[in-house]
Amino acid sequence: MHLSRTQGRRRALLATTTVAAALTLVGAAGAKTADGPTARAAAAPGTVKVNAGYTLAVRATPSSSGRVVRKLANDTKVRIVCQTQGDRVTGRFGTSTLWDKLSGGGYVSDTYVYTGSDQRVAPDCGGATTPVNTQPSPAPSSGLPASVKLRDDYPYPTRSWNGVDPWNFYFRECTSFVAYRISKVIRGFANGYKGGRFGNAMTWDDNARRIGMKVDRTPKVGSIMVRNSGRYGHVAIVAKVGSGGKRIFVEQYNAGGTHRYSKEWLTKTSVMTFIHP
Repeated sequence: MHLSRTQGRRRALLATTTVAAALTLVGAAGAKTADGPTARAAAAPGTVKVNAGYTLAVRATPSSSGRVVRKLANDTKVRIVCQTQGDRVTGRFGTSTLWDKLSGGGYVSDTYVYTGSDQRVAPDCGGATTPVNTQPSPAPSSGLPASVKLRDDYPYPTRSWNGVDPWNFYFRECTSFVAYRISKVIRGFANGYKGGRFGNAMTWDDNARRIGMKVDRTPKVGSIMVRNSGRYGHVAIVAKVGSGGKRIFVEQYNAGGTHRYSKEWLTKTSVMTFIHP
């Protein structure tokens, strides 16, 4: 899973934790269940996935340098009681800052735990953030698609844009905002939806075509505008169409590098394409 930032963020500033920081090499060990007596019914199930001959280090804090409290073999079944942000780790399921707190105590990088979902599967450990509802929502009574709100409903308006969101983009980037909105229309939408990789904004239309989504140059309310200009491009939600399709009113995040919500009328140009969820 490759995570890409839009609107001029520099990858060089992001320190990626190596695989070795999260794993410990040991002899072959059989799978077991890591649940302790404190396992709760509400906890989300997961399965440890590491390379042969390695174990997953469970740490006292969500940090690659945290004290190791125990080690889990490949295919160990775990229960995730909550999730939180920590050190960036690259593992079996991509790169992320998301860490899972286990029912038996301690934290592991979510990149080594198979949960069957690209989204958060448990509440935030701090209690401030609950899992975002990414299931398809019915169209509001206004008749607009569920992806169009005409207001800022993005659930992470104050999170650091160095962190990775539940859809595997960076918080408060244009891609994160659009992914959040489209997840209300398409079940399971995320960076790796249908085995593709949306990545930077300007590659969204190419990836959408590859996985079978409709892409053309005709804006419609609820479609995704892709602007293929600049270093990384830009994506936004089309909220209104005017002047016979020559102008579009968009909802967006990070226009001009602000990392904030905004709305504006744009003139349709030749560098724009539109993805129809």
